[in-house]
Amino acid sequence: MQERRGQSWWEPMTISRYYDKTALEAQVQAGRHREAVGGLWDEIGQLQIDFLVSQGLMPHHRLLDIGCGSLRGGVKLIRYLDAGHYAGVDLHESLINAGYEINSRRRG
Repeated sequence: MQERRGQSWWEPMTISRYYDKTALEAQVQAGRHREAVGGLWDEIGQLQIDFLVSQGLMPHHRLLDIGCGSLRGGVKLIRYLDAGHYAGVDLHESLINAGYEINSRRRG
């Protein structure tokens, strides 16, 4: 049987192998939600929207952002897409909430 990083080839990968939920929650609580998703928040968010637009994304399209984290791309996509055409989901609700709350205050 072929092994891959200490697991059988058929064994499903789980998110818990890559994330320490307690550490992630501590980062969010400390206001470091942008670092929790890997940093380079503005740069990567811009790369995300630039790529999607280059592939044909238009304001009237709808987008489901799976693993949206703290809305690194979501902030720019929400502004670009028509109202109600962006939906983001993530395993960690606290990341989404932090991204939404912080960015709502900046706009308002």
